[in-house]
Amino acid sequence: MKAAGEDGITYLKLNQPDEEQTDQIRDLYKAAGWWSEEDEVPALVPRIVAGSYCFIVAVGEDGIIGMGRALSDGARDAYVHDVTVAGKYRRRGIGSSIMGRIIDCLRADGITWISLIAEPPSDLMYRKAGFKDLQRRVPMHLKIS
Repeated sequence: MKAAGEDGITYLKLNQPDEEQTDQIRDLYKAAGWWSEEDEVPALVPRIVAGSYCFIVAVGEDGIIGMGRALSDGARDAYVHDVTVAGKYRRRGIGSSIMGRIIDCLRADGITWISLIAEPPSDLMYRKAGFKDLQRRVPMHLKIS
């Protein structure tokens, strides 16, 4: 899945990042505030990419400037995770394009149920993509150290 848009951004489905891509993805995690010192394990990013059902990156002049991924059972359900765009590239539709490509990837494989947890104000982008609040559901989290 490779397509360059009018804005010069290329979107790729990534399976095995090279060293430069790994560094750029790690930088996006850090910039989003999702990375801690204990996450500085060199093999972590390639494992995250390889373990994702669908990992999409947006590539511009500065390298990888956005990413998003889906986790799935490959049969019915999927969970969208880690969608982010580098600060100076936000508000240009790149996040929405990444989401659209993730949804297309899942739809092509017959996935019929996609969920996510949104951090405001990104919930507005997801609502535009058709996501709705889950009524009578409580998002939960367990961090194992």
